[in-house]
Amino acid sequence: NSLSFFSRTSDLDDDTNHPATLWLMREKTWGFSDQLTYADGNHTIVGGYDYYKDAMNKYQDQYTPNMTGTVDNKAFFIEDKMKFGAFTVTPGVRLSKHSEYGNKTTASGVIAYDFNDITTMYVSYKEFFRAPYLYELYNPFYGSGKLNPEEGETKEIGLNTRIDDKTTFAAHYYQTDSDNLIGFNSDTWKYYNAGAERIKGWDVQLTKVFDKNLSVTAAYTHTYIAPTSAASNANRNGYIPKGQYDLSFNYEKSKFNGIATVKGVVDRPGNKNYENDVADSFKNIWTMDVALNYKPIKGMNIFLKANNIFDRMYTDMTYDMRQPGGIGWYSQPGRNFLVGIEYSF
Repeated sequence: NSLSFFSRTSDLDDDTNHPATLWLMREKTWGFSDQLTYADGNHTIVGGYDYYKDAMNKYQDQYTPNMTGTVDNKAFFIEDKMKFGAFTVTPGVRLSKHSEYGNKTTASGVIAYDFNDITTMYVSYKEFFRAPYLYELYNPFYGSGKLNPEEGETKEIGLNTRIDDKTTFAAHYYQTDSDNLIGFNSDTWKYYNAGAERIKGWDVQLTKVFDKNLSVTAAYTHTYIAPTSAASNANRNGYIPKGQYDLSFNYEKSKFNGIATVKGVVDRPGNKNYENDVADSFKNIWTMDVALNYKPIKGMNIFLKANNIFDRMYTDMTYDMRQPGGIGWYSQPGRNFLVGIEYSF
């Protein structure tokens, strides 16, 4: 049995030097999960209960004097992983009760087949349900109490194999279909249900172990969402990148471990109306991080983390990328370092 409790507090203070455009948000989420796993022969049953509660204790901006509200969700879940020779079948179901949207049942299923001891293929089907967030519901200016929850399903097929004793390969393809997608209408300044959406994506990953100390993993992920009109780019008007490259180097020897990761986000032009004004360095971003760990004695770890080593200027807020300081332009941290010591006893 595994019991966990979590609590997250988010305090946002934006534009504090300009009271007329001040933006404050005080939000807290807490909850717990209890999960029981029972194995017997060819069956492994996992079941449990989840609970969470969201509370908007304060929300204030130039259009909203003050906003508060709470929602909670209770859910029972169970799945059974059944082994039949080379086949593994895992059906599951989740029963949820949301304080605003009532009861909802979502199902899932995975079928895997082991061709041999090094190659496995699987297909999966999973339903999902997302209730609107607090500010989408309760914000007096932007929110709408008439929003329907997002619902949909994801279908996936994948292959995992070991090419040789030192090389593994994985590939996956998925399709997600959503109904009642929640979006923001820039004309009415209101959240609304934008309708249906289909997301298609695939990824490949290759891991190579060169010796007992060094291994390298390379991966690529591709995402495509059809444009909603001729005036929009694909992938939600260019806000979601079509491609992402990930490369990691892992070196371990004795008491030392070092990891270098390179990430490349490509083909993210942003809003079609402003695409020609967006610099290429914002459409295609490459960053590198390094983490070093040294364990001189049992239970102690001395670490150094260096993030965004090349000090790239970039943003994840992409609805206006024309220049730093533009509308909605929040830059990610530049080059930064973290040094520390951990001790477990």
